[in-house]
Amino acid sequence: MGAASSSPSSHGSLWTYVAWLWRWSGRLFLPQLEGSSETHHLRCAAHDDSSRQFSRCEGELAAQVAALQCQVARLSAQVKEVSAKMARHGLRFNVAQYNILAGYLGRNTEPWFLYGVEMPPERREQVVAKHLQRDAQGKFVNVGWPSYVRGILTDAEIEVVEAIDRDRFAWPARRERIVAQIRALDADVISLVECDDYEEYFEEQLRLLGYDSTWCKRPRPSTRDGCCIAWKRHMFTLDKPVGVEEYIDRYDPVNGQFYKDRIALLALLRFIGSEQRLLVVSTHLTRNPEDPKMDALRAKQIGQVLRKITEYAVEHDCVDDAPVVLAGDLNATSFQKLRGIANAVTLMLGAKHVGRLHPFAFDCKELPTGKTSVTTARDVRIDALLYESQRLLLVDSLKAPNLPEAIPNHNHPSDHIPIMATFEMRSQLCYHQQCASSWFNTVAGRTGHVPLTRKGLECAYFCFEVNSDGIISQSEFITCVSQQLGFDMLSDEEVNTTYRKSLDSSGDVITFSSFTSAYCRALTQGGLPGLDDLRDAFVAFDKDGNGTLTPDEVEEVFANCSPIALPEGTDITSIVARFDDNGDGYISIEEFLSGLTVSWVEHAALP
Repeated sequence: MGAASSSPSSHGSLWTYVAWLWRWSGRLFLPQLEGSSETHHLRCAAHDDSSRQFSRCEGELAAQVAALQCQVARLSAQVKEVSAKMARHGLRFNVAQYNILAGYLGRNTEPWFLYGVEMPPERREQVVAKHLQRDAQGKFVNVGWPSYVRGILTDAEIEVVEAIDRDRFAWPARRERIVAQIRALDADVISLVECDDYEEYFEEQLRLLGYDSTWCKRPRPSTRDGCCIAWKRHMFTLDKPVGVEEYIDRYDPVNGQFYKDRIALLALLRFIGSEQRLLVVSTHLTRNPEDPKMDALRAKQIGQVLRKITEYAVEHDCVDDAPVVLAGDLNATSFQKLRGIANAVTLMLGAKHVGRLHPFAFDCKELPTGKTSVTTARDVRIDALLYESQRLLLVDSLKAPNLPEAIPNHNHPSDHIPIMATFEMRSQLCYHQQCASSWFNTVAGRTGHVPLTRKGLECAYFCFEVNSDGIISQSEFITCVSQQLGFDMLSDEEVNTTYRKSLDSSGDVITFSSFTSAYCRALTQGGLPGLDDLRDAFVAFDKDGNGTLTPDEVEEVFANCSPIALPEGTDITSIVARFDDNGDGYISIEEFLSGLTVSWVEHAALP
């Protein structure tokens, strides 16, 4: 391919070189013959010889150019053939997520490790308290190892901790084992979080493994790690500049400051030989998964990431054609709860704000995995691969290893294990069928998959409208249900009942308007799909646990969990009133779920 683009200029360069040889050969040999009577004859002979050489070189060059042109033609034909095959078959690829445990954080002397000594919860709490102790001016007083364990650990225990640190945590050896782990995974795309030494080490190591990559450091000056996305260069190319979202990591009550120290890194990749694109997101949410009080902040961060995904996808015109995969250490034991909180806050603002979210926000399926981080202080599942299930089919996943002891160790170089999944791109028809299936399930009173947006309803209608005449007849409806959706086991009565629910005012056919109205009515009666997520959100919002949300609790929701500020002039009491059907001044769980559904229905019905 490269030779093809450079062959004309190469031809010209060779002729220049031959001409240069001719000039210099004349300068080297002919001056010796000047003044001789045979000069003229020698010049003529030299000219004849050079002409023959020119003719021979010209023939050789022409043959080389012709060979290159044939090679380019063959390669072009092969590319077209591969592209055609890729268009006919779903593209398969795998994505891995790996928290590598940053070198400057991965020491056994940190309070969250201390391997080799007995550390019951009470003793670890003492160490953590001493580690965080401050003076009257707010400065830490026990800075550096082993000052924060003095008086809690014995000198002998301190020596054991240091010995294990040298043996299992030493960064030069550990980062080599991390590269070996990445090599063994052989993922097509990989997200590395808590990644430091990128420019000094990992960028080159990834290049040697066949990856191109991008990386961004967390914003606080004292942190050295960040998020990295790497992709196999023979399979993907970076389609657009990467996107970065910085968000608040913590609030310090001592000095009253908020700190931004978390990021989301976005990369829009294009499959080589195809127009298909994939939007990959890498992130690392705020720490302490054992503290449920931090879930509000993590949900706020997820909300900010979802908004960044929307902005980036709109900017690069890929909302409808680039499925999303989000990989990261979410530092939460319930991803469902985070999703529910982030989506509920947006829906509480009303229909006009729902449109600001990417479809991924409500079609965000998680890869099932086992525990992903095992230490002496925790045994949890906190690493995630979330994917847009209507556009991606989960084909396979990496089996989690058995971890009989805390990590890192000599076999596992991080305190996290990598997770990986194989996906297949759903075709456009398959996506339409997914939307049609969700529509039918909802209208028939069955379990819907994901709530459909206006675009999703249009795709579902397209699937039913076989004749492309703007209406759906009964025969078209039955054909779609039985053949395209695979619901041939349904009873005729169930299919006919669903059809009748969707008829327009004439009672003869289904129009897009009646199709949408039937869906919205069914959604209002049955509630949004994914209600468990939203119920979890309600429980998180209900601070006093009395089963209702007060205006103060709603105000706290928007202060602590909303990814955006309340629109100017928005009154909390007006939000409460919109949900409060019985007028008692509070929002019950039933009113909460009903109000969120109404917001979605209003959004879906908007032209």
